[in-house]
Amino acid sequence: MTASDNVTLPASVLIVEDSPLHARILQSLIPNEWQGRVSILGASNLEAALEVASTKGPECIILDLILPDADGTVSLEALRALLPSVAIVVVSASRDPKVAMQVIAKGAHEFLSKWDFSSDEFTNAITLAVARSHFAAQGAVPQPVG
Repeated sequence: MTASDNVTLPASVLIVEDSPLHARILQSLIPNEWQGRVSILGASNLEAALEVASTKGPECIILDLILPDADGTVSLEALRALLPSVAIVVVSASRDPKVAMQVIAKGAHEFLSKWDFSSDEFTNAITLAVARSHFAAQGAVPQPVG
């Protein structure tokens, strides 16, 4: 079973990353079987991300924490205010668990350090974030299995 078996794919993913190289790397981690089925959008700063998010309404946002026009959780809070139920995966250069907890507390569904994840982990983070946002929108709380 692969990471994308038996999951509902997001209709669109917005990658918010100011480094063109990192944006290409993140896009390359999206599984081949998603190509043509998931719309991949891009923005290199918060202003552009807000514009794309407001016009395209992505189902998931992959968000770098440090952007040219926003630092820390400012971009997360702005995107969360614009799209309260969107799935957000924060991708950061930080490996600090305190940063991870801070962004989760501010509304991110997942946190990944740029230095510590594989393609499968990236795909899983997206699918889990989308599932969590769907559960939250329905007012459902998933129960543990087992």
